[in-house]
Amino acid sequence: MAVKSNTDGTTSWWRNPEWLLPRLLLGLLLLTGVGLLVQLLAPKPWIKLETLLLILLSGWVISAIGYLLLVIFTQRHREELAAVRLHSSKNKPEHLSLERTALLQASSYDPLTGAFNRAGLDRAYALEGLPCFARHQEVSLLLMDMDHFKSINNSHGRSVGDQVLRRFAEMVRDVLRVGDSFSRWGGQEFLVLCPRTSSAQARVVAEKIRSALHAAQWPLNLKVTVSIGVASVKQSRGLEAAVRSADAALVRAKQSGRDRIEM
Repeated sequence: MAVKSNTDGTTSWWRNPEWLLPRLLLGLLLLTGVGLLVQLLAPKPWIKLETLLLILLSGWVISAIGYLLLVIFTQRHREELAAVRLHSSKNKPEHLSLERTALLQASSYDPLTGAFNRAGLDRAYALEGLPCFARHQEVSLLLMDMDHFKSINNSHGRSVGDQVLRRFAEMVRDVLRVGDSFSRWGGQEFLVLCPRTSSAQARVVAEKIRSALHAAQWPLNLKVTVSIGVASVKQSRGLEAAVRSADAALVRAKQSGRDRIEM
């Protein structure tokens, strides 16, 4: 089961000012301290004190302006994410033009199921997942694969298969909590990003999804089950590594008989 993704949390750190600011301040303080220490200890001043202070002050001002621009940039991304989430709800936001609504839908959502596509998941991880690490909160994910879905398509046609996919997406959204992000990973595979959630807590969410499928009514009275792999997202390894871990757990679930959850 191949996993393809260019989503890596290590490439999006600069979009999270909540943990950039402490590092920026530390760097500036170190630079200021080293500059003043060299100036005071040097036998012969290598630069005029007034010039050194002016350089350091300029660095602080430029850094403050850069940080302010970064905060504004990040806030715009948060507003965009909120807008596309509103679009996915039953009540279509009236203040969005038809053109902007279509653009947001195409760029962030899977048109069949209404789940995030991978670009939407990127935004959700940058804005909902990465800030958790600055607060020392855990992040987990679920990688789900609908069991025997190809046989549904082959036996009953793609139209029925699409109905099953849409019904599956509706049921997952009904189970998920506020803050969880639901995306279509490809074909019959789906991914749920769970901020502020340990792997044990994520397994509870996965079990609710699995149980909800058993109780659901499906087109043509089909029986639909799902196998789920659970993994923790580590800041040092990024989202892509967590997806690989979840995919390995998902393979174990498939090999153990399907309709299972593995970690």
